[in-house]
Amino acid sequence: MEHKVFSIQHQSNEIQLIKSEFSDLREFDLLQSQLEELFCIRNLKKTDGVQDSKDFMLKNAEYGSWVYFPWSNTALKILEKSEFVELRTSRNKNKISKIEQERLLVKTIGIVGMSVGFSVFLSMVMERTAENFKIADFDVLSMSNLNRLPFRLSDTGLRKVEIAKRWALEIDPYLKIEIFSEGVQDSNIEDFFIGNRRLDLVVDECDSGSVKLLLRLFARKYRIPLLMETSDRGLLDVENYQNIYEPLFHGRISDSEVEELLTKSSNELLMRFIDMSTASKRGIDSMLEIGKTLDTWPQLASDVLHGGASVTIAARNILLGNTISSGRYFMDLQQKLGVHEL
Repeated sequence: MEHKVFSIQHQSNEIQLIKSEFSDLREFDLLQSQLEELFCIRNLKKTDGVQDSKDFMLKNAEYGSWVYFPWSNTALKILEKSEFVELRTSRNKNKISKIEQERLLVKTIGIVGMSVGFSVFLSMVMERTAENFKIADFDVLSMSNLNRLPFRLSDTGLRKVEIAKRWALEIDPYLKIEIFSEGVQDSNIEDFFIGNRRLDLVVDECDSGSVKLLLRLFARKYRIPLLMETSDRGLLDVENYQNIYEPLFHGRISDSEVEELLTKSSNELLMRFIDMSTASKRGIDSMLEIGKTLDTWPQLASDVLHGGASVTIAARNILLGNTISSGRYFMDLQQKLGVHEL
């Protein structure tokens, strides 16, 4: 069941219907405290946001929204959308200006893969880099994922996209999040890129070589910029398919071999996206141990969170019209700190 947001003024009976249906509903009235904070940030020279908010409520008794989260059977009374967004992004100013924040409201970002991809999603949701998201992953949460994903032990076994969506909506119920719980594949990739809302930017954080190639083919087809972070040496790939012509993966994949490559196994194709000559020593050593002493590629929370931040900064600038040239960018913090791998 989807979460619900409804206006107290226009849908005042909705919360009563939910209360009658769910007798153990948990209610939290956050409106007064949010109004107090809103009035304080709007009037920095005044100190009595409490009284201002009380006066406002006396004059506007039907102001506010209810949001209902069915997965926790919880209802929250909160600010209406425009004021909610204003308050929630108030600490972004002026690193993100008011005008820039308004421009980001209409943007739609697609993220494929909810491991490193969740760290990207986390940063983007908290900054409100966009209001509309499409997130894709076929996988369920396992306990070993918890070394880099800030989910709960009780979430294991649930689909990653569903957990991610719930997490985001409990921070900002006005976000619009579409989930692709089967991941991205031939049958739904067109819908992912242009169905309902056309993507303004796509983030590739999946583990499938064939899906990585498909994402680039469609990004170029619809002239949508693509970002990818690999959680090793802070490597960020920027592929600006907004250009009239952009070679696939910085020219590492030629147009003439695309048809043949799509017949290859996913793992075989994945190797085209990994440049062992630029990988960290421990990354290379780990790659050689996969299938022997390791079951998959290792990822650390520190690398993943750093990658999420890098992608978010690049995405925000691209969406706001700042030019970032296509290329591979290394933000190797260990190297910057003078740490040498043993």
